[in-house]
Amino acid sequence: MCFRHWFSIKFEQQHAVLKYYNEKYIKDVKVLTGRNRRNGPYRTNCTVTVLVPFGNNITTSISYKVSGVDFTYKFKFCEIIKRKWMYDYVKSISDLFDNGGCPFQPRTYSIYNMEFPPKNCPLPLPQADTTLIYRYLITSTEEVIFELQIDIKIK
Repeated sequence: MCFRHWFSIKFEQQHAVLKYYNEKYIKDVKVLTGRNRRNGPYRTNCTVTVLVPFGNNITTSISYKVSGVDFTYKFKFCEIIKRKWMYDYVKSISDLFDNGGCPFQPRTYSIYNMEFPPKNCPLPLPQADTTLIYRYLITSTEEVIFELQIDIKIK
């Protein structure tokens, strides 16, 4: 299996589909993927109302499968958001930091014109078509809060 570093490949998001959300933690989840113009990139918009504070009690999980092999990367929410590339990316597409930082308090949050994965994503991704499974989990129990599937082409 051949992996290329993020700067040598091109990502092309196809669409995103909300698969699940847990109403104990979030509500009023809306996800829409589309293009601004023909042959333009697909971009995803998302709005969610958070019912509990989100900090390192939440883990972000990104999984994908290539040639029958599963890859999963997990990060505590506040730890990954501290990294400069992730902070800059999230700040550019959302209102997450409008009322401070971690832990994030209950309220409605929005993401606008997200291309996934980020162009500066340092995760090793294969040159192949795949489905990314993006989840938020309760850190202590791995109970799923939110699951989004995103089909991408990696060239």
